[in-house]
Amino acid sequence: MLLLLFVLLWTNLQYVSAGELDELSREQLLQSSQILSQLNELHQLLLSEKIDELNFSLQRISLPGQEAARYLLLKRLEQEHFSVSLKIKQFVRAQQSIKPAWYLSERKDGYTFTVPAFDFPAVSGRLLRTWKHQQNTVSMLQRIRQHNFELRSWLSGDEDLVRLHESLLIQELERLTDDEILYLTHPLVSEPVTSWLPSTRLMSALARRSKNAGVYKLLWLMKPDGFTISELNYLSVQQDAFAVGQIIKAANNPGLKLLAIKQLTRLKPMPDNVKHFLIRQMSRSDTAEVTARSLVKEGYGYWLQQLIQDNKTIKRHLIKRFVDL
Repeated sequence: MLLLLFVLLWTNLQYVSAGELDELSREQLLQSSQILSQLNELHQLLLSEKIDELNFSLQRISLPGQEAARYLLLKRLEQEHFSVSLKIKQFVRAQQSIKPAWYLSERKDGYTFTVPAFDFPAVSGRLLRTWKHQQNTVSMLQRIRQHNFELRSWLSGDEDLVRLHESLLIQELERLTDDEILYLTHPLVSEPVTSWLPSTRLMSALARRSKNAGVYKLLWLMKPDGFTISELNYLSVQQDAFAVGQIIKAANNPGLKLLAIKQLTRLKPMPDNVKHFLIRQMSRSDTAEVTARSLVKEGYGYWLQQLIQDNKTIKRHLIKRFVDL
């Protein structure tokens, strides 16, 4: 009998008046001066790592205010940027196991959906993912700086993990020194026979950050996709000697050749090495027409006319008609 009474009292404490809130009531709770005052006390207990006292204080707040307080406390923690202790992480993790009792109803397309009014478990999940992300980033950077990092091993595992590790590395590339970038790329460019390469997504980022001709060479050997095309477009905007040289080399990839040719014809003024490259393309049956068409489009019709008259190596019968446009 006593046990049953305890259960009833506990249930009443946790879920009394549990049910539906409207949006206005929810906002009033979130802006309640009483809740905000309690929030400051709860926040201080959390930072002081007085977790038992914090939990007790939360339990004393009547529902649905208690759920609003949990939500606001975690949201405040989410907005702050500082290293957290194991105790704080454990408290945040514990919030995921508490099922919200108060909800909002949303009506859409003739259906009614219920969502937590104060979704503190979702905030808890975001916090834990953020902290794990930060921990992984710190660990990765330490290993790179200590020259104890193997790129291939870092990019091993299931698809989601590889994607995550790629993203971590890409977002930190700008923070790495030139020597650290060299350490990362050296294993890729030093192998006499390439047996493995990262994705074009990472290779493009490494090539851009390192400005390493060897890394670009490997990138241009890979099957073209949105990342290689994006990198080629980036280089075309730079227009320095290194970038122009890489566009010329990218043209060795059949899947990038036409785009590279079009980008090179847009250069004004046109460097001599680009002129020589385009002349070679107009000496080939498969690229003569597209090269000539692009040159005329970009205002190089007069130069093309001179070539037709003076250069016997180009396919004049294929490109002559473009001069008359």
